[in-house]
Order: sequence, then C-alpha cells, then structure tokens
Amino acid sequence: MHPRVVRTSKQFLAGLGVMLLVIAAARAVPDFQADLFVRYPNAVSLGCAACHTDPSSGVLNPFGQAYLENGLAFTPTLEALDSDGDGVSNGDELKYAPASNPGDAQSKPGTGPPPTTQPTGEGAALYGSYCASCHGPIASSSKRGASAARTQGAIAANAGGMGFLSMLTPAQVDAISSALATAPTTGLSSSNYTGLWWNPAESGWGISLNHQGDTVFAALFTYSDAGSPMWLVMSAGAKQADGRTYAGTLYRARGPAFDAVPFTPVGPSAMTAVGNLAIAFDGSASATLTYTVNGRAVVKRIVPQVFGGAAAVCTPTTGSRAALTNYQDLWWNPAESGWGVTITHQADTMFAALFTYDASGNDLWLVMTQGTRQADGSWRGDLFRTRGPAFNAQPFTPLAAADVTKVGEARFAFSDGATGTLNFSVDGRAVTKSISRQVFANGSPSCTSPASPQPVAGTDGPTLYASYCASCHQPLESSTKGGTTLARTQTAIAGNVGGMGFLSNLSTPQLEAIVAALAPLVPATPACGSCHSVPPVTGGHVRHEPRASCATCHGAGYGPGSVNAATHNNGVKEVLAAIGWNSAARTCTNGCHGAGTWSTTSTLGCTSCHAVPPASGAHARHNATVSCATCHGAGYSPTTVNAGTHGNGRRDTAPAIGWNAGTQSCANACHGSTPWSPTATFSCTSCHGNPPATGAHAKHNTAYACSTCHGGGYTASTVNSATHRNGVKETVASIGWNAGTQSCANACHGSTPWSPTATFSCTSCHGNPPATGGHAKHNTRYACSSCHGAGYGPATVGATHRNGVKEVIASVGWNATSQSCANACHGSGTWSTTATLSCSSCHGNPPSTGKHSKHRSRACSSCHGPGYTSTTVNAATHNNGVKEMVTASGWAPSTRSCANSCHGKETW
Repeated sequence: MHPRVVRTSKQFLAGLGVMLLVIAAARAVPDFQADLFVRYPNAVSLGCAACHTDPSSGVLNPFGQAYLENGLAFTPTLEALDSDGDGVSNGDELKYAPASNPGDAQSKPGTGPPPTTQPTGEGAALYGSYCASCHGPIASSSKRGASAARTQGAIAANAGGMGFLSMLTPAQVDAISSALATAPTTGLSSSNYTGLWWNPAESGWGISLNHQGDTVFAALFTYSDAGSPMWLVMSAGAKQADGRTYAGTLYRARGPAFDAVPFTPVGPSAMTAVGNLAIAFDGSASATLTYTVNGRAVVKRIVPQVFGGAAAVCTPTTGSRAALTNYQDLWWNPAESGWGVTITHQADTMFAALFTYDASGNDLWLVMTQGTRQADGSWRGDLFRTRGPAFNAQPFTPLAAADVTKVGEARFAFSDGATGTLNFSVDGRAVTKSISRQVFANGSPSCTSPASPQPVAGTDGPTLYASYCASCHQPLESSTKGGTTLARTQTAIAGNVGGMGFLSNLSTPQLEAIVAALAPLVPATPACGSCHSVPPVTGGHVRHEPRASCATCHGAGYGPGSVNAATHNNGVKEVLAAIGWNSAARTCTNGCHGAGTWSTTSTLGCTSCHAVPPASGAHARHNATVSCATCHGAGYSPTTVNAGTHGNGRRDTAPAIGWNAGTQSCANACHGSTPWSPTATFSCTSCHGNPPATGAHAKHNTAYACSTCHGGGYTASTVNSATHRNGVKETVASIGWNAGTQSCANACHGSTPWSPTATFSCTSCHGNPPATGGHAKHNTRYACSSCHGAGYGPATVGATHRNGVKEVIASVGWNATSQSCANACHGSGTWSTTATLSCSSCHGNPPSTGKHSKHRSRACSSCHGPGYTSTTVNAATHNNGVKEMVTASGWAPSTRSCANSCHGKETW
C-alpha cells in the first residue's frame, strides 16, 4: 500500500470512521469571509486584512474583534459601530467603493492607499502565474470553461484557498476567463459528479451522488430528531435550465429488514415524499446542497470527500463497464428494489454506504469506511452504525468516538467491473446479496483512480517553495508560513487543508528542504483578546465569568490577561483533570453543573448544580417547613433563583435570619444559634415551649398526654419525624380539630375556641354532676367535697383536676379496681348507676339509730309513710337528707321526740 494511503487510513478511524477525516478549522474562516464579501462586494479588495492586522498570525484588528464578539454575525448593531474610531461606521466603510478598512483608523473612504499594481498581460500568462500550480497547465486545466463571475465567486468565498487572488482586478479575471476556452459540447456532459460529497467541518453525515446523463440520484445519509440513522433519496434529480443545478423530490422509505429472505421489493406505497432537494455545482470540486424535510430547510456547502490521495475521475459512458477496475458507482440487486449500496473508490481504499432497513422496517444506513483489497481480489472492511445531531442542527457537531459503533464487517467480491457479491453482517446476522451497477439513464459513470503521483526531482528548498508554495503563501522572503514544521506540513497535505493535497507527490526529503528554507518565525506574544474575546464567547464561558476564575477550570497561569504559554494554542483545550471535561460529550462531569452540556443555550435546573433542597447543612430538615425565600430572600423557590446574585460564590440569605458565616448559624432563626448542621441535635424547646405556648397547650399540660390530641409518636420529648414541621398541625381525627374556628368539636371542651383565655365551666367537659357511676344518685344528698375533698363544688374544682386521676379523699376508701367506696354510706357497693342497694346496704334493718329496734313490731309506714317497708323505700324522697315522717307522729327534729305516738311524748 502506498505510504500516503497508510497515513490516510490511520486518519480515517482516528477521525471517527464515518465520513470523518480531519476537520480543518481553517475551512471555517472562508465561510465568514464569504459572508462578508457576499454582503459587501466592495470589500473583496480588503481580503483577510478586513479582520486581521496580521493574517499570518491570526491577530484581529478592532473590527475583527467586534465581529467575533458579535457571534460572527453581521447585524445592524455591528454595522453602526465605528470599531477603528475613524469617524466612519463599519457599514459605511464596507459599502464604500472602493471599500475602506473598518479595522484600520488610517483607512477611511477617500483616504486609503492607491491599489497595488498587479501583473497585466495575456490571460494565459496570468493563469500560469496564479492558477496552474493548483489546476494544471491551461491546455488541460480542470477549470476550462469557468466564467469570470464563477471565478470571482470562488475568490470571494476563498474556495480552495483562492481568497488571495482578491488582488487581481476585474479586467485580469476576465482575461483569465477568456484564456480558458469553453469546453467543446458533446451529446453527454463531460462533467460527472458521481462520488461521495460532504462538508469537512461537519463530519458524520454525507451525500452519495450517482450521475447518469441529465439525472442525478442522491442518497443523503444523516440523522433524525432522535439522533438515529436516517437516509433520504432524490431518485430522479433533473438537470435545470442553468446547466449546473439538479433538483427533484426527496423521499423517505420503509421496507423489509436488511436480512429478510426473501426481500420483498419496496413499492411506491412505502415511499413518502418529505420535501425537495437541489444541488448547485460550482464545478467538479464544490457545490451548494439545499433541501427540505417536512418544511424544515437546510443549506450546506459540500465538496468531494478525498481519502485515498485523490478523488476518482468519472466520465459518462454508454459502453460496457465490465472491464473497469474502479467500482465507484451505485449498486443494487434488480430483484430487490428498495435497498442499495454506494461505493466510493479512491486508489487503494474503498468506502461503502449501505442504505437498508432495521427489524422494524425503519430506514437504516451503515458504512464501511476503509475497505482494503484482499489477497483473493475481494475488498473487506469493518461495518459501522452511527448516531448524530438532527439533520438540521445548527451548528452540526462533528461525531465523537462514542457515536460510532462497530456492528460487523462487509466484503465485496467482483466477478467483473459490472457484477459482484456483497457479504455483510450486522450484530451477528449474516447477509449475502448479488449486486450489479444500477443504470437509470444514458451515460453511466466510468471512474478511474488517478495514478499515484511520482515524487518530483530535486531537494533545493527555495526552488521547491517557489514552484509549489509561493503562489498561495507569498515569496519565500515574506512567507506567511515561516517557522512551520515538517509534521505540520505533512498533516496539512494529508488533510488537504487549503487544497494542499496535490503536494502529496513531494517526498519527505523535499518537504524537509522546504521547511528548512523557511526562516524561523518569531511570533509576537498577542494579548488576550487578540484571538478571542475575554472570556471567549464559545460554550458557557460568559456564564462562568463572574463565578469562577479562569484558573478554576484551566489551571495555573490562566487569567483574564494571562495564559500558560507552554500549552496554550496547542490545539487542545487545557482543562484540569478534576473538572472531568469530556470533549466528545462537551460536558464537565465533576463541575458545579454536573454533566450539563457546555453550551451557551443549555438550560440548567436547580438540580443541575445541587439537590433540591441542597444536601449541605440542615437544608433537608427545613425542606417541608420553611420556604426557600424565608431564609434566602425574594426570588428563591424549589425551581427559581435570584439570577442577579445566585452563583456569585456567596450565600444569599435574608438579613432577618442573622446568618453568621463564621459560626455557621442563624442567630435570629427559629433554632437560635444552633450550628447549621445536619447532625445538630434539637429538643422540643429548641423551637417552642414544652408544651408550646400557643393556644391552650398550657391548660392541657398536666391533664393529657401529647398523643391524646396529636397521635402516636408525640410525647413531651418526641415527635413523629415523618410529619412534624410540615406546616400542618398534626391532630387525631377523633378530636375534630377545625382550623377555621380553631376548636376541637369532639374534645372534652366541645367547640370552645382553642385559646388560653377561654372560660370553661364544669359542664364544658361533663355533666354536673358527671354522668359517670353513681354521681347522679349522690347529687342531692352529698356535697362534692364529701367524696372529692376541699375545693370541689358544683362550679369549682381543685388544682389537681384534669390530671387523669380521680381525686377521692382517703376516708371514702375508694378502690379503683373494684370501683367501690369501702367506707362510704353504701359500704363497698359497686360505684355504678345500675347497682342495686338494699336497706341493709346503708344501715341496719331496722336502722340501729334511736329506738328503731323497739318499734320493730310496727310497720315502717306507721312512722315514715307510704312506700316504706322492711325492704322498700319511697325512692322519690329517701336519701334526700331529711327524715321522712308522717305528720300524725308529731315528730320534732329539735327534741327528737314523737308527741303523738302511742307512748305519748317520748324522746327518740
């Protein structure tokens, strides 16, 4: 294999493996130049000096700096600025004819230096001086037939590095165009665009073209909104009236799985028109691709992809192609319409793009990026599947290694130049297909790989430089490439940077001679801001500026005005290992924003930087009880912050909290000066009294357990941690707590308001006397104090009432177990509303008082009236504290005698 091809092959996989060569950053600059010169045609004469004080080092002038800081976009604001301070706005300077330099205070309309005198003479001489080194002798030039307008457009767009030709006058460009005689017209176009095209700055997608007659078949390999592989086809792109544009309907298809046997041909019902596609060719080396998918428009600049040293040259033919040894074309199986494979064949390398379907019938494309010729004459390479940004992503981020997955391999065995066999495997599922070149119009492509260029003779550095380099990089004495290295030059040639790929015919000794001839470059130390704004406008730099120093992410030596000279500008982003920078995903895994994408537009939620609430200190303990704004001030909530101060490296706390950063405590908060710590111990009295001072807590303190009203887990020293401090009063349902009226409907005090000043009577909690036990039976006979002691009456209680213990004086002999009073008038009768008492329950029968025993022979009713017998009493009056006596007895309580009894007046 040719050494250059080996080098390029290594580049392939290092550059991601899917249409992935080196991404020449220099290609981006011409795009900006083109935007400038298209918008302001008179500015073409300024060239690179429009933005740079020194194009060779990239140092920006004031206008270039303003252009960069404006996001490389031309806006009315940028036009209105006077970047160089010469009294004329940027827009007016660029629009002036001839344009003056908006970045040079000495250059303004009417005062600029006279134009540099350029070579004059015949067009052929001009072509030899400025064009032949890239496009070959005029007799066989690849640019024959190019018009002056097309050449001016290429110069303005810096196509292939042609921007330096802005020094030529319109008359000289016309002369060159006239010298390039129009190519003879034949029945078939001499230009054939069959091959693989791409945008080098957006590696990961591409478009394969097959050009036959006046029709172009285009297979576009890109990605859906979800990032999955998506292919679209323009199956019949027709040549337009301008002779250089091909346009047609764009379709998306569904079909059988890639390994379906048999493979049912895909019919029109499986094809869905999603938009239109057009390709406008500037020549054989560049084009503009425009397409729409479901109303979303995309415009891309594309060029042929070169990976084998030089692109294959294709011409139309109507003859047999069986003898061809270059297989660049569109291949298929005529019996299985609906899938196909495009082959791009350059030198000793084959690139194949297979468009087919997955197991669900969705479109799927796979690529063999580096097929190599085998000993048996077949071609073999690994097969990859990729994921990437949506087709219309702006910008389109080049794929990273993580986006590329090897799924198997592919092998092509050709019977001749027109037929062959394809064997491939995907995730272990093997497929074999017969294939042939697809023919759909008169004039199919016949492609040949250019012969490997032979090294030129001689190793005289100055002579070689003059022959191959001076036309682009100025004479040796003033070359813009002073100080370049051999490795840098070889990399530029391998990557075809600025169209340098044609120099691959130079040997290593010759390149070494050129490098040695170039005087060492002693670069000036540019100030920060010369190359980019401070902070840079890329990614999230601006969002980090007030919060993190440059050194926080980039390491020692980096600041707003300083860099680490040893590593800066080495093409590698210098990021500390601790940050966890992932260049593929563009995230900082260990940064304050976790794995948030490094983007100026990425949206970060509260949880992007910390938990909600944060895990620091005692945040979690405050989550359910205190709003964020209580401690941190207005604007703070679980989903919002005060954007003006948040992320400034300081804790935003409300002044009333009394935050003390030294002691890490809040002096004026509910927990006093207890340290702000998740392990700090709080007692009930850390937040309130015990019991709390609110409502009637103090009145219940000695009478009821906390759990009576608040439920399980609540005591004088414990709470239910799952619900306490959630902002809701925890009360058991049976209490009937009413937050509106602040009362407990079903509690002992009824619906009396929960207030420390509420007045309660005996009947607020129970009847008077209470309805329990035998209270009602004692109501009219005994004072409350008879059984309960001093302080108890119908409207008064003692100091110990409501302590959960029945207050009974000792002499009563109350027995809580048997519920009886051993020493009371009823003896040990049970304390019950239903207990039955006999006469002897309270006294003897007859009673032992007075002369009852002497009257035993007389009926009880003789003295006490109806209802009284040895076993009955008048329940309505007995036990009312008054001796019930008939009037006729003449009972006198004061003398205790019966004046009218049978024995006369006798003391009782």
